Amino acid sequence: MKSHEQLKKAGLRITDGRISILDFFKQNPALGMSIHDMLAQFSNELDKVTLYRTLHSFEEKGLIHKVIDETGLERYALCEAHCHHEDGHKHEHVHFKCIRCNTTECLEGTEQPTILLPKGYTKKEANFLILGECAKCSV
Repeated sequence: MKSHEQLKKAGLRITDGRISILDFFKQNPALGMSIHDMLAQFSNELDKVTLYRTLHSFEEKGLIHKVIDETGLERYALCEAHCHHEDGHKHEHVHFKCIRCNTTECLEGTEQPTILLPKGYTKKEANFLILGECAKCSV
């Protein structure tokens, strides 16, 4: 689906900036992008406030999801086609951060461990981040 169609389907206003950002995520679907990565990419097109607002809107509408890395830095990645905002927009898959090249990837289909919580605790969401060397860097 084209970016402008996705924005329309999500109920978001179609702007050049939103189309550019969504296209950028589509070109890098598995990678987690930080706000710093995005600002570097769009420094000539968008200011910081517009970028933050756009990312927030995309996350609210289920177009992207957020993962927090080991430093507390928020990274954003494109949601898979099977993700639907109406289903609660949960992303309980494994994320992998390479300690050499500093990329963060979504590892869809990688099994997560089952964690049994004590009685009275209710899980709302879980983040599973693995640190190591990616396939490109470990060669």
